[in-house]
Amino acid sequence: LSFLEFNYMIMQAYDFMYLHDHYGVNMQFGGDDQWSNMLAGTELIRRKTGDDCFAMTQTLLMNKEGKKMGKTAKGAVWLDPAKTTPYEFYQYWRNIDDADVMMCFRLLTFRSLEEIADIAKWDDSRINEKKELLAHDLTELVHGREEADKAQ
Repeated sequence: LSFLEFNYMIMQAYDFMYLHDHYGVNMQFGGDDQWSNMLAGTELIRRKTGDDCFAMTQTLLMNKEGKKMGKTAKGAVWLDPAKTTPYEFYQYWRNIDDADVMMCFRLLTFRSLEEIADIAKWDDSRINEKKELLAHDLTELVHGREEADKAQ
């Protein structure tokens, strides 16, 4: 193990405490793989300041192969347009594996379950149309309709 790997939990805990002390942050959100790191932060803050802080996790978005989604050859897919442009964001979702498209509609969009069921019935020859719709929906959600239209 490297020094960073060995001390990762401690560094995460101090990071949360810094955000708490300097910015009043009292809630940390993260993937469920970060649960113990976030608890270390809440415990450190409680012991140092007596304040209650909280952690909330979300199940990781995994592809059909069991790998975390949201990674590209260039690194993570960010919501910040300065780090991942709306076009790159759109392209990420446009190019996901065919087998992951319907799962992403169900988990990430605000379409009704009935509408998603209708999309799922589309013929396999319409997979590119499904992907473009998903990419547009998610880009619009994060960056707005104008950016989604431009990215398309």
